[in-house]
Amino acid sequence: MKLLILIFLILFVSGCTEKEEEKTVTPKKENAPQTQSTDPAKEAIKFWQHIAQGEVDMAITLANTLVKTHSGKVDPFYLSLLKEEGIKESFLQRQKFNKVDAFFWHQAQYFKSLTREIISSPKDPIESLYDMTVNKIQSKGEAQDVGVYPFHIWQRGFGACDRQSWAMCELVYQLGGKASIIYLRDPVTKVSPHTICEVIFKDKHYIIDILNKKFLTGTKFTDLTKEKITEVWHEKPKLHNTFDQAVRLIPAMPIDYTERNQRLNARLGKLIRFAEPPQNRYHFWKGIYPEMDIRFWDYSLRILKNTQFYQDNEK
Repeated sequence: MKLLILIFLILFVSGCTEKEEEKTVTPKKENAPQTQSTDPAKEAIKFWQHIAQGEVDMAITLANTLVKTHSGKVDPFYLSLLKEEGIKESFLQRQKFNKVDAFFWHQAQYFKSLTREIISSPKDPIESLYDMTVNKIQSKGEAQDVGVYPFHIWQRGFGACDRQSWAMCELVYQLGGKASIIYLRDPVTKVSPHTICEVIFKDKHYIIDILNKKFLTGTKFTDLTKEKITEVWHEKPKLHNTFDQAVRLIPAMPIDYTERNQRLNARLGKLIRFAEPPQNRYHFWKGIYPEMDIRFWDYSLRILKNTQFYQDNEK
């Protein structure tokens, strides 16, 4: 596909660690910006066909036709969050779509297509996605583990534990579930030696550890007692004391913070998921785990400025 040529990244190396600072959380957004559509189903099908066929310019042109209005207002929290990672304010404020948006549309469409492979199976769909991820993404590869997005992680077939969890979360998200990444932390050093994820599908919780091949169905994070942790991760004693200090991260994509993409999402009718307000996902998980440290994952933003497609198109 033409789009694939656009998405190779320049080097950005990151380990399995997370920043310590707390962030002020913006209030929940009850309603995404709306636009009127005469035939949203037809428009959505046409748009996603362009993306699937690699017709990037046609998809961008259609998107600019579908979303012509913009409030001009930017959430101060978003501005602060992106500024910390060196993302230009214009990324949030520009009214026209470009190839940066198109990459993330493509990524969403790609992972959605992967989930279609398991829908007809009688097996638990989350377990099927887990098996798919375990078989596809190894912990190490022949090349350096640079900071890349789930699409690249899936294509190259390797990545550290947080990369593996991220790809799993993207699959669950496109299947229609809820997903979050959990950094386990050493109580003394506050450094994360390992990453797992928790997902919810049809009100059922799953704890998933791709690297160590742990799949706990019907299990919430609060179900992981000391005894349970010791039993499940018995071969990993260094992890046993890292659950109490864990941090939950919300794996939103950069375009999810932009009003123009939230408007496009509303216009297309959510045939494929993207640009759902990140703060709503934060409040969803905070409602389940009110005492847990939950944050927006800055990693997705941090690597954007180092991508070639961002540097070429956000001048």
